[in-house]
Amino acid sequence: MEKKSKRQKLSCSSAFFYFYLIGLVAFIFIPPRTSNTRYKACYSNQRVLQGAVDMYNMDSSEMMSNLDVDILVKSNYLINIPNGPESQCKYVGNKLDSDGIVYCTYHGDVEGHTVSIYEQNKRKNRIKNYIEGCLRRIPESLLWPHALLIRITTKH
Repeated sequence: MEKKSKRQKLSCSSAFFYFYLIGLVAFIFIPPRTSNTRYKACYSNQRVLQGAVDMYNMDSSEMMSNLDVDILVKSNYLINIPNGPESQCKYVGNKLDSDGIVYCTYHGDVEGHTVSIYEQNKRKNRIKNYIEGCLRRIPESLLWPHALLIRITTKH
């Protein structure tokens, strides 16, 4: 058998070191994907309400200026009152007879014209959550090369 030279050993260990560093940085600093289903469900409810108001305003001689969900349900434009995905959701709308929109007081509106409480909280906590997530992933990121090394050494 041929013995490996120092240069071959060095290049293998330096390649492993760079691979380790790239994986470490990627694992720590790339945030995991999160689901946004709650505000998407809220936006869906807003679109349904806006559509019902538009149909009501086209059919009725008296246009709806402020959102009144009870009238929409009684007039059969809605089957039931839509509940938001979170308890803080409250749907409101002003100037619906001209250029007004339906929006949620917690999530804001679909187009992003209103800054909601949800967005304010999200902006306040974004960096804090990111740093906490990075700190939580540090121990895991330090362990993966050892598992890889054990797997490589046990195969040979």
